[in-house]
Order: sequence, then C-alpha cells, then structure tokens
Amino acid sequence: MKHISIRLPWHDKGWDGCVCDKPSLNSYCKGFHSVNADRIRREKKDKTEEKIAGEQFDATWKYVPPCTDTINVFGTKPVKHTHVPKKFIKDTSPKTVTIPANTSGTWPFEDMWDESGERYEAKERKENVDEFFEELNEGGNAGLIFYYCNYDNPVSGDDKKYLLAGIARIKKIYPFTFWDDIPKEQKEMFGGYVWSRMVENNPAERLRLPYQEYLKLGKDVKLIAVFAEGDLSRSFKFVAHHVSDDDAISLIDKTIAAVKKIIRQNYLPKPQIEHWKKQLLWLADIRKECWISRGLYPGLASVLKFLGMEKPDEFIRIRLKNKPLDSIRDYIFDRFEEHEKMSNEEKELLRKPKDRFLTMLRSENPNEEIKGKLCRDKLAFFDLDDEQVKNILGDKRGMYSIHSSHQAIYDNPYIIAEEYIGSNLDDFVNFEKIDHGMLPTEELGEVERIDFDDPRRLRCLMHSILREAADEGHTFLEWTTLAEKVNQWHDQNDKSGIFNFDKATWTQHKAVFSDKVVEDTADGIHSIYIKRLHDAERKIRADFLNLIKDDGIASAKIKWAEILKRNKTEPIQEQINALEKLFTSRLCVLTGTAGTGKTTVIRSLVQGIKEKQPKHDFLLLAPTGKASLILTDRIQDPAIRAITIHGFLMKQGWINGNNFSLKVSGGGKKQASTVIIDECSMIETMLFATLLRALDMNNIERMILVGDHNQLPPIGPGKIFFDLIKYLKKDEKREVRHLAELHLNWRQAKGSKASVLANHYAKVAEIPDENIFSEIEEGEYDIANPKNKSDLVIEFWKDEDDLQKQIPKILDYAVARLEKEKSSSGIGDRYNAVHGIPFEKKRNIEAINVFAPYRHTPTGVDNINLLIQETLRGKDTVDSYSKQGFVFSDKVLQVRNFTYYAWDHDVKKSVKTEDNYIPNGTLGYYLPNKKKKLLIKFPKDYDRYSYYPTKKQANEMLELGYAISVHKAQGSQFEITIMIIPEEDSNFLNREMLYTALTRSTGLQIILIQKDISILKSRLWLGKSEITKRNSSLFTTSKGIPSTEFEKYKPENLIYEVLPDLFVRSEGEKIISEELTKHEIGFHYEQPLIAADNKSFKLPDFTFKHVRKQYYWEHNGMMKDFDYAQKVEEKRKWYSENGYQNSLIETPIEGMNLTQSIKYVFENILNLKS
Repeated sequence: MKHISIRLPWHDKGWDGCVCDKPSLNSYCKGFHSVNADRIRREKKDKTEEKIAGEQFDATWKYVPPCTDTINVFGTKPVKHTHVPKKFIKDTSPKTVTIPANTSGTWPFEDMWDESGERYEAKERKENVDEFFEELNEGGNAGLIFYYCNYDNPVSGDDKKYLLAGIARIKKIYPFTFWDDIPKEQKEMFGGYVWSRMVENNPAERLRLPYQEYLKLGKDVKLIAVFAEGDLSRSFKFVAHHVSDDDAISLIDKTIAAVKKIIRQNYLPKPQIEHWKKQLLWLADIRKECWISRGLYPGLASVLKFLGMEKPDEFIRIRLKNKPLDSIRDYIFDRFEEHEKMSNEEKELLRKPKDRFLTMLRSENPNEEIKGKLCRDKLAFFDLDDEQVKNILGDKRGMYSIHSSHQAIYDNPYIIAEEYIGSNLDDFVNFEKIDHGMLPTEELGEVERIDFDDPRRLRCLMHSILREAADEGHTFLEWTTLAEKVNQWHDQNDKSGIFNFDKATWTQHKAVFSDKVVEDTADGIHSIYIKRLHDAERKIRADFLNLIKDDGIASAKIKWAEILKRNKTEPIQEQINALEKLFTSRLCVLTGTAGTGKTTVIRSLVQGIKEKQPKHDFLLLAPTGKASLILTDRIQDPAIRAITIHGFLMKQGWINGNNFSLKVSGGGKKQASTVIIDECSMIETMLFATLLRALDMNNIERMILVGDHNQLPPIGPGKIFFDLIKYLKKDEKREVRHLAELHLNWRQAKGSKASVLANHYAKVAEIPDENIFSEIEEGEYDIANPKNKSDLVIEFWKDEDDLQKQIPKILDYAVARLEKEKSSSGIGDRYNAVHGIPFEKKRNIEAINVFAPYRHTPTGVDNINLLIQETLRGKDTVDSYSKQGFVFSDKVLQVRNFTYYAWDHDVKKSVKTEDNYIPNGTLGYYLPNKKKKLLIKFPKDYDRYSYYPTKKQANEMLELGYAISVHKAQGSQFEITIMIIPEEDSNFLNREMLYTALTRSTGLQIILIQKDISILKSRLWLGKSEITKRNSSLFTTSKGIPSTEFEKYKPENLIYEVLPDLFVRSEGEKIISEELTKHEIGFHYEQPLIAADNKSFKLPDFTFKHVRKQYYWEHNGMMKDFDYAQKVEEKRKWYSENGYQNSLIETPIEGMNLTQSIKYVFENILNLKS
C-alpha cells in the first residue's frame, strides 16, 4: 500500500483555515524550502493580514492570503483559493476553486521532469500524475497522509530537517482542475490542467502535533518533534511523494513516542491530554495496518527486478494477492528452484529471473553463489528500492561504500545500514529499515525474528547513534551516555521486548562489535567509538608524534628580519622566532588571533626557503575554495598555488567520486617537501586523517599547520587543531619547539576597534579592553556619529519591521564606503559595480556580505536574502523573471560539495573535471545570458567556465548568497561584513560564532544588533562556547561538558571545585582555582565588576569573600609582553579610581614565580596555610 507525504508552508495557527495569528512574523512560509513560496513572496501583504490576524477565512474579503491552497488541512469550513497561471501560459484567466474542509492542494513535482532536469511533455506529465494518485487509490481509504514542513519552520530550520506536522487518513483524492479558457495551442503545449490536486483527509482519523501550542507556551518544542530524517527524507521531497509502509511504520513509531511525551509532560489543558490518550490507540491501529500491508517481503519486487523480471510489482500485487503474506517469497523461489511446478504463463513471466537466479546459485564462483542466496534468503525482507539492491549486489559495490563481502552481508544484513552510501546525497539505509526486516512485528504471526539484544543489532544501533554524535562534533561517546541513548532509542521508537544492554553485554559481544564499534579507556573515561573514526584519530596522533619526536631541521641562518622588511612589515622578535621555529621543526603550528600577521609570516617563510632552495617543493592546502584563493593571493608567488583539500584528495584518488565519501585506502601518496595547511580549525577528524593518508609522511621535510583555534570548530567530529595546540602547551619543551603563537595584534595596533571587540570572544591570555562595551553604549560607534572613523559601526534595531527598514539603508551605506566616486545609479547597479559583476574584468564577489547566526527565523539568513534580493533587483523583477528563485546578477552560494558539468569556453564543449569541483560555501553569481537559462559563474575561473545547473541541482545545491550563515563564511574574508544579531538568547550563538563572524572583514565591520548589547556581554563568559561541549581524544581523552552542567560555572554562581581546562584562560588560573578549592573558598570566575559610575566594568579572574572581606584576584601571566604590561597598569588604575585597590590581589608577585606567589597570598594575605 502506498501513502503520501504532503508539504505545507508553516502556519502559526495549525492550518485551521484561518489567517496566521502573527502574519508579519511568519517569514517561514516565504522561504526557499517552503511550498508555493514564489507566489507567497509576491502576494503576501503582512500589514493587511495583521488586520485580519487569526480570523476564519471569509470569501467576501477583497484581499485573499496567497496560501489558501494549503491552510485548510485541519480547517472545518471551506475556503476559496484562486490558481494563477504561470506567465508562460498566455491568455488564460485565473481559476477560483473551493478548498473543502480538511483539504489541501498538492502536486508530485518529481514526476514533472526527467533526470536531466528537462520538463516532460504535457501528456506525459498528466499520465505521471494520474499514475501517482492512482497508486494511492488502490489502497482505498486505508492510505495515510503525512503532512510535513521542509526546512522553513521554527522547529527544525537550523537543523535542516523535515518536520512531520501530522498524520491523517486519506478520505478523497479529487480529480484534476482545468483552466477554463486556455487557448488550444497553449493547452497542447502545457496541458489544460492546474498543477494542484486536492487531497481530503478524514477528520475522525488524524492528528496534528502541537508544535504551535508548545511555541506559544514557551516550551521546548524539539522534545516532541518528529523528524523525517536519514533515509526517511527521500519520501519527503518534491512537495508530494509516495511513502512506503516501511517508512510509515518508522514515522508512526516516532509519533507514538512523541505523543507519550506530550501526555507525560502534561503542559496542555486536561481535555487535550485526554484527547491525546485516545490518539495513541489510533496510532497503534494504523501501525498494525501498515505492518500487515508491508508484510514480510517489501524488497521482493526489487530483488526480482535485479534478477531481470519486468514489472515484478504488478506480478506480486495482482497474481499473488490471495496468497498468504508469509508465503509469497517461497512461492516464487520454490518455482525458480523447481520444487514446485509453474503454469505455462508463469514459465513465460518467470523464465528470465529464474535463469539468472539459478546461474548465480549454481555458479562455481562462491561470490556469485552467495549473491543468489542473498536474493533468496535475505534482501526481500528489507524495503530496499531497485537501485539499492543493484548497488549492494553489483560488482562495483565499493563505489557505494560497501567494503564488506557478500558473505558478511549474508551473515549480518545490518552491515547494509552501517556501510551503504548511494550516489544521491540522501541515498543511504537507516538502522530502522534493516531492523524492520530482522525483527518484524508480532502482528505478522509466528515468523523468524532475532532477539532485541542480538549483537549484530546492537552494533548497528550503536553505530547509528555514534554517527549522529559525530555529526554533533564528538569523536566518541562515554559508555554510560551511549548505553543511555541505546535505551532511549527503544523508548523513543516505541520498541518493547526482552532487552539487555549493559557492560556485561558489551564484554560478551566485544568481538562482534569490534569490526565497526570499538572501545578505549584512558584518563578514567570508558569511551566508545566508530572504528573508522577511532582509527582516524590514532592515525593523526601517530603521524603528529612521529614528526614531533624527530630531531628537526638544522637552521639555515636565514635573515628573517630582512625578509619581513621586504614584506613591508616592521619585524618584531616574536615573528622572527616564529619563522625560525617553522623552518627548523618537522611539525609546527602557527596560530594567533585575526590580525596578528600569520599570513605575513607564511609568505616570509616561503620566501626564505626559496632563497636557500629555489626549487623547493611546496604543497599549500586549505579547506575551502575561498581560503585557498586568499592564501595563493597573499603568498604572492606565481609559481605557488594553494588548492583545496578536497580538490587535492580528489586528484590523489582519496574521495569516492560516486558519492563524495572519504576513502580509507586505495588512493595515491603525494611527496612534498614543505606542506602548509591553512585554516586548520575547520578540518574535521576524518578529513584530516584522509589528508595525512594522501601524503608520503616519511618524506615530508616539514608540515606547518596554520589557523586560529578561537574560530568555530569543524562541522563534523573532533577538534584536531585545538587539541594539538593544547597538547603542545602542556609541555614547555614541546611548546618552545613546535608552537609559534603570535600575540601582537597588528590590526589593534593600527586602531582596529572591530578587532578589539572580536578578541573578547577569543580564549586568549591577554587582558581584553572591556571599555569598548561602554563606548558602544555611549554611541561612539553609531552609524550616525560623524566622529566615528573606526572600522566598527553599530546600529540598533527594535523589531523585525525595524530591521527590514534598516537593511536597505545599511546596504546603501556599505556600497558608498566602497565606491571610488559617488554614483546616481540605483542601489542594484551600484552593488554590482563594487562587486565587479556581471561583466567586469576584476570581479570581487566578496566585497560585501551579510551574516546571521540563524537561518529560518524572521531575522535569519533566508529571510534577509529575500529582502536584499528585492532591495537590489526590485520586487517586479523578482516576481516576473525569477528562475529557481534567482534573477540576473544575483549572488548565489553553493551549499554542497559537487562536481558539475560546465561549458569550457577554451575547448568549446561541456566538461567535467577536477576544475569543476565546486566546494560547499563557494560564492558565485547568476550571469545574464541571451538563452535566459540559469547560468552561474564561480570564481575558480570566471571567464573559462560557465555552469548550467539543472532545476534539481539548483534546488538542492544553490541558495541566494547575499546573506550567509557564519559557518559558511568561515575561511572567507570580505571587505565589509554586516552582522545581524537578534536578542534571542540561544546557545547556538556561541563565542566561537561571534568571534568568527567579527573577524571576517578586512575593512569595515557593521553590526546590526537588537535593542542593546546584552547578548554581546553574555557571551563574554567562557562557558558560552561550542568547543567546550565536544568529546575528542587526539592525545588525551577529553570529555566535553554537557550544557546541563554549565550552570555551576556561570559568573554569577559560587564555584567550589577546580575549574576545567576549557573554562580557564591559562594553566595559572587553573592552579589558583585548585588552591581556592583546597581551602574550601567559593569563588566567582570572571564575574563583572561594575565601576562606581555604572559606565564601565572589568572581569576579575576570581572574585571571592574570605573572613567577610571581598577580594578580586587577577593573574597576570604575560608581564614580559610590553602591551600586556601596559594593560595591567591601566587595569590597576581602574581598580584604584573605583575604590577597589585594597581588595586587589595580583599574581605572580614581582620576584616570585607562580607557586611562590600563591603560597605568599594564602599565608600573608588570607592568613591560611598554603
């Protein structure tokens, strides 16, 4: 039986046939991932809708909301909707229809285009749609509707997950609606039908998950959210899509668990809770129906297709419909193996698959024989599609990341879920899909089932959970956490049975687990890893340690100061020292905050090496296309070109070209003398390990890792760069030899206020200048302040309406700052001019960019992009000429790694080479062209290559690029950046995100912040960090601190324990916290101390009371640094001016080391024995 998924635009009243309660705040319905979004963007009038907010639709209204096609799913009265023909359908009038209660329009858009993105002919499109809905009708009224929202919703927008909104029984599928007066030639060309068919649900059999109610109550809606994620997402694309029984079961299981949580939480009124209790009974009923419809062999048709049978679905559905569900597989294979006789008709239909099956089964090749057995004995149990079966059984299964043998899969089918990755980005197999086949419901009677605690099952479930943890940044989970999550999974997916999962289970089945999941015990932490990830960390550790243990390279006595001068830099000793370390060490880290001159040092190093060895072999790598271009540009050597890590790995054969997964073996090794890797903080563990595998590590002369560990940690598992620096700092000898850390901030020295602000969110030992916050509050950096000549501009906004009014003004201000002379042209032309698009020789796509921490909120990236597009291009242009959401000259962003076909203007043909690999995060633009096709230009070689993405590629891989997330901006730099900061106090906006955002500009940083700077002050606390939450074990097993445990370390709370490494700025501060804890003195860490006039503040390292006296303890660990010492003097002056001087403790005390100083403080100031 087939079910249907139907996409809905977000509606804050729950699709009840009424106008939204707060229409102007619902920007989600206009998002690129919504439905009917183009029309909603064109026609939605927020101010008009505010006047009728929350009201039931009225047919007498002059203004009709453009979303009426989809707002009546849970409505009780009919509404009117007017379909408007597309502009290319000429001389045709709009068509007004009545949308009945409990009904929405929808359309299976996937069936409108072929694989190349070309639209089918009108007749074929209609046949496809007929067939799509007819398959639903075959289930009578038993089919289900799964209503969902794409990413444009307030629940899962930033997680980019499909959100299940509700489930209902199909009551009626309405026939086609036709245009009344479409001309004959138009009808022949486009068909006479409207691209929307109504589907009505049964109000007696449905539910809507109460997201809207939870949001209004201020409750954590994610706790009850149901997501169609993993391989379930394949059934939730293209607006309407078929959903299999197997997928329906998974979704119903998740919904049952969510409903149980709703009942348990008891936030809703009592009558609603009683209603939800009844809904549980209905969910149990429809789950049973889906299991019975699914049967034991949902993959049988795909297996028969692999064996060469035509239309196996039809054969099973029609010819075997009266056979018991548990017998249909045996019915077919008994005839294949001639245990049962076939009728003449069956002989004709089954001849081809029978012959192919017997050829495999009777083959002398053991692999062919086991393939036959997989067809007969295993794969039919699983809801795998035709392509998946072919990929799993094919000879090139390595292309689909399957490295286990067919025999291993036969013995343990869960391997499919552990390994398989198809060609499409969403083509993989969830644990649940295999689990349904191995552990079918008891509703199907006495059939073979494995145990709940079968080690193969447990291994796959652990692997799935650990993979999710890796996506969240962890390389491992602690044993107790993993065990808890395994048990939670059974609760959340409504699974019950005899189940044991404890340390005894782990020990008993460790041999089975160890192929995919391994343990490690170090530093008192029992850690569980995905084996590949564990191997990757150990590979990185071993290679780093081998380089660190090496004696190094003899000094060449290069005159670094002279080279620095040639690079127009006044040399200072820390740069000279850094260059000598980089030259003489096998492995050296170059780090420092933005503006400390890392690139100048690298350029000088390259020049120095080339002076001694003109033919020296360099390999320069960076994780993003933009970062590689920046590095190439700043090295200023035409013979040296930096490339992306992914591009390098593709060339060396370490990336699977079929699905872009990383290989663990089989690629080539590159020899290079000096390897320089930039932006290392962005590189996740698996990518770093693969990079090392692709290098001939035995013959590398030196490896230099460059980056800023204060930036956002990688998207993916681990924090390699951060952990390496931490390891080097743990040992003074290692630090001296292998860590070149730059402290002098040249941007600050030249007066950069943006840099001063940014450094407050870096974990640096230097004393930050807290005065900047009082200067901001006093208006020194206001956009309207004519005295502000700095590189920092601050503008405040009240609410979303105010922000929308300010964006055009800010864009005008930013463009004017880059213009060489004033222009009278419109803002769109002026914006193009400063970016050099579309036809300028020198393009500067990174001139201006907007950042926002969130994506799908009213102040998020998506909504800001639409606002900027309309501001620059004009609403009429966007409404009339948009193609896949883009118009000529729009800035676009590539959001996935992909190799396109491109038109090569040099050779005059379409090509697909390494040059056409476009990494995630690359900015380009939509070039105007006579063919009016979507033609994108990317910066790899603007003039040589033109890219023509298909409609599907554009939808999945391109977004507007005027505003981007901070993650996407990492590794790039822009002349002017505009950062939007809403007042929403979410942990998502962390210190690393702020720091990364505030260090992307090379010229001017504009901040648009809501109401006041409270959000900036709150992020001064080190606990507002992403990196503190991550589990990693590069050198030591470092367990991240769960957010639930953060509270005790907040500045306002008294602390009675030693501060974790992640919560202090230096080892000295940790030692002080140890001593305070030993003496049972509770302390505050970096609690703001307000000045007497309430205008400024400082952040003492430790604030505590002892014998009724308040103390402020400042640890000044870098007094040898001149700038640092100056700041200490300024701070002392502030303490004195505000009357705190008698309470101030400073260490180290002059003439003493830290240990002696602490002893003196406790014995002579606090009168305690140290």
